[in-house]
Amino acid sequence: MAESLYDMWTLLMKRRAEWPVATLLIGVTATVATYYLKYVAKKPVLITGSKSCADFLQHHCPVLVQEYYPTVWCFTSQAHTLLCSVLYLFPLQKPLLITGSKSCADFLQHHCPVLVQEYYPTVWCFTSRAHTILCSVLYLFPLQKPVLITGSKSCADFLQHHCPVLVQEYYPTVWCFTSRAHTILCSVLYLFPLQKPVLITGSKSCADFLQCHCPVLVQEYYPTVWCFTSRAHTILCSVLYLFSLQKPVLITGSKSCADFLQHHCPVLVQEYYPTVWCFTSRAHTILCSIAGNLAKKLPPYRKDILPTPDGGEIHLEWLDHHGNDCHDNRTCPIVVILPGLSGNSASHYAIRLAKGATKKCYRGVVFNHRGSNGVKLKSNRLYCAADSEDFQLVVSHIKKLYPDAPLMAVGCSMGGMILFNYLAKHGENCGLVAAMVVGMPWEANKTGDSLQQPLNRLVFNKNLVRQLRRDLRFNRDLFDNDDRVDVDYTLQSSTVKDFDDRFTIKLFGFDSVRHYYTTASACYKINRVKIPLLSLNSADDVFAPFDSIPTEDIKKNPNISLVVTSHGGHVGFGDWLSPTRESFLDKLYQQYIDAVFKYGEKELKGTHLKK
Repeated sequence: MAESLYDMWTLLMKRRAEWPVATLLIGVTATVATYYLKYVAKKPVLITGSKSCADFLQHHCPVLVQEYYPTVWCFTSQAHTLLCSVLYLFPLQKPLLITGSKSCADFLQHHCPVLVQEYYPTVWCFTSRAHTILCSVLYLFPLQKPVLITGSKSCADFLQHHCPVLVQEYYPTVWCFTSRAHTILCSVLYLFPLQKPVLITGSKSCADFLQCHCPVLVQEYYPTVWCFTSRAHTILCSVLYLFSLQKPVLITGSKSCADFLQHHCPVLVQEYYPTVWCFTSRAHTILCSIAGNLAKKLPPYRKDILPTPDGGEIHLEWLDHHGNDCHDNRTCPIVVILPGLSGNSASHYAIRLAKGATKKCYRGVVFNHRGSNGVKLKSNRLYCAADSEDFQLVVSHIKKLYPDAPLMAVGCSMGGMILFNYLAKHGENCGLVAAMVVGMPWEANKTGDSLQQPLNRLVFNKNLVRQLRRDLRFNRDLFDNDDRVDVDYTLQSSTVKDFDDRFTIKLFGFDSVRHYYTTASACYKINRVKIPLLSLNSADDVFAPFDSIPTEDIKKNPNISLVVTSHGGHVGFGDWLSPTRESFLDKLYQQYIDAVFKYGEKELKGTHLKK
């Protein structure tokens, strides 16, 4: 047969010009048929360990030695199964009657002719489950009286007489189509009937002891009402506790520093519970920010405007403590707060840090980067992560105002990069007794790559560049005549990297974005830090990927201590229940500044620089 098809194909090829359509149709048919016959049509394989059995089967079942032609248009086993089921649906079969009584069988078959007739199931219910569900949907529930089963006639009469519900038809909930749905949805509606725990023990004295000393055993237990099944309860409770509770990891090259921090900052030796309903680092970052902004209240800042040599202005916002236990005005310790990119004194985290300083009876001051606080610029200069000149002016200004007051600084995100670069540049002559950075990107190039990832670009990058464009648009009159930058082109930036490439590097004289990011990165200047510095990072922070943190280099500088939490997002570190409550960051920050101002000079000076 295959040879004749091949001959036909050869003839068609010779006369294809005369019979184009026929050639196409017959050619395709012949090709498919040839393929079918050659590769599909095969004899069944008979596998047995008995030669006599094989001979018997092949002799009396000739179909076993013939080629089997499966349905030609069922190209795969799945299609064969599905389409044959659709076409043949259910083979027509008579109901199967099983009984041990011949007379009973005859009686039923005689008086119930449906038992000897073929049963045609609903043709479009392809499986038993579909049959059950769809019939339930169509017919809902046929009205039936409850079935009463008892071996006592008197009991049956008693129940039916006094419990009339037993002789009435029962209407189940019509929109609970299956028993499982009925169970689940009734659980949703009625929640959980309150029940006391069941105590099983073979000792009466033990039972009395437990019930006496564990009163919870004799009280009703209220399970979580929105966990409708045991599986849901297990899963959702896991979601609530999310991450296995872990203590923060402290990395430092100084034993004395580690002892100092663990002794005076007890939050470091306790388990950290991240906000339970912030399921990912991005959610943690976003929801902590949203909740913080909704709950924030602007404190009574005292404004201080610092003029700069280029004709510009730096705006400081002071928050003083006015309690009875305040320090002397001249010697009251001061904490300078550096917000992140596009942040300012109104940012929720800056407010919390400023309030945290006053809570410990210290003075807080927020350093607003130029152009970030909605005030018009006086000169054509903004800010960047590699430039610490403005912060140097701020430190000098505060030192002139309060020469006897110890001074610390805390930088968040890009503010941390500015602070780190300042410490690396000035070393021991920085004018600070200690510093802290939060969520600081250690390698800006890797941060840029992370923010370029599709989801991070959508969630974070676009929002940041929108705020940068807003600040530039507000002050564009100062840059329209600046030959170094093209304002219109910059305002078309879609990412922070685009903005830096079109504006920042040109304004501050960098060769390229990579040159700028490398210069701004802290990981290349670790050995230059000469005062105590505490860095707080989260392992899941997309702005500071964990693989970008140079932990080995940090261990080589005894002045730097790194605290890493397993979760917390970017400058999030929300409390386990609500991000508006005092967070892990708040606790560590307050404990750290308090420890430095109270004990740092005695316990850190002279020992902190020793490994």
